[in-house]
Amino acid sequence: MKILFNVDPPWEIQTEKGQFEGAEIEMFEYLAEKMNFDIQFEVVPFKRCLHYMETGRADMLAGIFKRPEREAYIEYIEPPYKGRSDKSFYVLKGKKKMIRTYEDLYKLTIGVKNGVTYFPRFDADAKLKKDGVYENSMNISKLLRGRIDAFIMTGDFGDYMIRQAGAADKIEKAAFGYSKKISLDEPGR
Repeated sequence: MKILFNVDPPWEIQTEKGQFEGAEIEMFEYLAEKMNFDIQFEVVPFKRCLHYMETGRADMLAGIFKRPEREAYIEYIEPPYKGRSDKSFYVLKGKKKMIRTYEDLYKLTIGVKNGVTYFPRFDADAKLKKDGVYENSMNISKLLRGRIDAFIMTGDFGDYMIRQAGAADKIEKAAFGYSKKISLDEPGR
């Protein structure tokens, strides 16, 4: 059984030695053991994960929200194991009050990851200046170099990435963030 994922610590991690770790990896390993399946993990970009699922080149995908358009080619396990969507905006240390409200985003360049949706208003807002990258770690570097004013990530993932990058003393969460119970009509990854 081929299981796809896009590195998303702390949920999905590929170590320097090529090992796979994280909460979702452990969940799949547990299920495979209980169901007597052999599994093979493959790391691919998120948009390719969706394409591989749609074309039948993979059997399972980790860390994906249930969406009506995806239900045509993905069967979801119920109930979902995660029930909230917490998105945080990250800024340089000492600038957390730079983003107190959604409207504060209009004067900034915001780093995003290509192919990822965050929350409806943000995703649909053509007035925002969004700067896309292929890997979330690139947004950390761009913020530290002054190439963007802020970036958005899922809170637990962003906190982990910043610690891993050794930037916890340089980057913090902005005062404004987004948190909502996940539902079928709520965009996300």
